Amino acid sequence: KLLVAAKSVIAEKLDREKGHLITDHSVFNAHARQYEREFMEDMTALGIREPDVLTRVTEYVPQIIAFVETIIEKGLAYKSNGSVYLSLDSFQAAGHNYRKLNPAGPGGAATSAAEM
Repeated sequence: KLLVAAKSVIAEKLDREKGHLITDHSVFNAHARQYEREFMEDMTALGIREPDVLTRVTEYVPQIIAFVETIIEKGLAYKSNGSVYLSLDSFQAAGHNYRKLNPAGPGGAATSAAEM
């Protein structure tokens, strides 16, 4: 009973102290797939169809890194404190439109159903 009660605390401590030693990434995949499966079961229970295509961000890391490097090189994003941020001013100055999902877009135009 004690181990069950302390499971999350022990797991966090082990991850913090020993997590860097894990070299078999199937552990991470199995963990993620468990929650993915549970999510899909919940969606089925709600009557929501399964997606035609399931995209996992972990399968596209090299492409994501290349994209982020490209937008930094173009001056559309910048690095700060170990993160990368989109520069909305530079993005808009380059002629791109940054729309937010809200009732009124730039100039008071309503966000259309297609844009949502």
